Order: sequence, then C-alpha cells, then structure tokens
Amino acid sequence: MKSIIQTIRERSSWRTYDESRPVEAELREEIMKFIKSNKKTIFGTNVRFELIDTTEAQRDELKKLGTYGIIRGASLFLAGTAEKKENSLVDFGYAMEKNILFISDKGLGTCWMGVTFNRNGYSEKMKIKDDEFVAAVSPVGHHKKIRRLKDNAVRWAAKSWKRKNFEDLFFDGDFGKKLERDNADPYRYCLESVRIAPSASNKQPWRIVKDGLNAHLYLEKTHGYKFSDGQKIDMGIAMCHFELVAREQGLPGEWKAGNPEIESGGREYISTWKSGI
Repeated sequence: MKSIIQTIRERSSWRTYDESRPVEAELREEIMKFIKSNKKTIFGTNVRFELIDTTEAQRDELKKLGTYGIIRGASLFLAGTAEKKENSLVDFGYAMEKNILFISDKGLGTCWMGVTFNRNGYSEKMKIKDDEFVAAVSPVGHHKKIRRLKDNAVRWAAKSWKRKNFEDLFFDGDFGKKLERDNADPYRYCLESVRIAPSASNKQPWRIVKDGLNAHLYLEKTHGYKFSDGQKIDMGIAMCHFELVAREQGLPGEWKAGNPEIESGGREYISTWKSGI
C-alpha cells in the first residue's frame, strides 16, 4: 500500500478515459463503501457523495451533465453535495479530496470539476434537498496513458505542473518572515503536501504561518479571479493534505478555530492546526 505522501505526489488530473475498461465491480464497491462513510468535516457541514453511472446513458445525457467536450470516455462520476451554511465549501473540499485520494490510490483517474459541469443535471441525479447544493464532481475511471490535445491545452492554460515556491506560501511566526524548509519541522512534509495540492485554475491561494507547533491557515484570494468563491474548496483540500500527512507521520493535532494575533495583510483566516505534541 502506498504512503499518503506518495499518493499525493502521484495524483494528477485526467480528462480522457478508456471507454473499453469500465471500473470493475469489486473496485466500485470499495469506492462506494468509502464515500458513504466519509462524513467527517471541520466545521460540521453535512456532506454526501454518490457514484453516478452513465454507462447505459445516451450521448445527450452526458451533454446534459455538462461534461461533454471536457471529459471524454468516462461513464462513472463522483458527485458531492454540501449543506448550505458558512464554510460549507471548505468542508466540502476537505471531504471530497479524501475521496479523490482514496480513488487515486486504487490506480484510477480523477479530475476536480468545480465549474465545467451542469449543476442542475447533477442535482436531478442526486435528488438534492432545498438546504444543499452540488459543489463539484469528478470522473472516475481507467485513464488513457497519453493525454489528448485538448487535455494538454487545458493543463497548459492553467500551468498545472507549476507550483509556487515553498517560501512564497509558508511563513515563520508572521507574514513578515518567510519559512525556510530547514526550519519547517515537524511539518515540513505536511506543508510540502499542501504546496503540491490541486487548486482551481492552479491559483494555489493557501498561505500558512507556522507558529511554534501550531499552523495558521489563511486564504489569499486571487485578485480579479471570477471563481474566487471556489477557492474556499481549495482551503479544504489544503487542510485534508496537511492532516493526512500529519496522521501518517504520527504528529497529533487537529484543525480548530483560533484567534491568531497576526497582521494578515488582507488575507482571510480559515483555521489553525493545533498541535497535540
């Protein structure tokens, strides 16, 4: 079994799938069991997830679900809903990324889709309630080994392979001092897992201040980015990566609301990893 660090490093977004290789029944059952039990969130938002199988659907059904032209060859989709409440998108990102990593660890492809899908189509499929909404979906399947031209174009536009420097994302004590890798212990690998996490349009809006054995998470919104609300999902993804690596490395702690007395420079405070060491 892979370490969670290895799974995070190897995860990639795949948009082209092998139509001749449906996801095996036993593997589907494993995924279903996991996503149905994945209920934990940081701020208490109720989330739920379903696998939507379109194998028998006609091509126009895929168009209705808003994936035609962006995702090719996939017939199975993971969709998730969140309760309408404060910080629901953070909670959704946290829980959905656990699903993504579980599926990736099984050798299957996924791709976060928070914008390029028809929410009404998935809402009908999931029979959502008045107090919830579909936040994002992902294809699930055996991906093609070679990316098609359109897939590469999307990756190039977002520069999906590029990541900001460690010192530009993480800070030591306050935002006035950059955190160097050599001074990042015991959270060096936790922070690196955040640095390489997926984010909407690869904007990487997370910023973390290491404060002794605690770590404060902030959102630095991208100026002029029209999908800035979705960056709350990115915060949840960052929290998921940090926590899973901390657990794997035997570092006790949990995400808690705090009140760090730090000049944020306009950044939005999200939560604090409070060490149990």
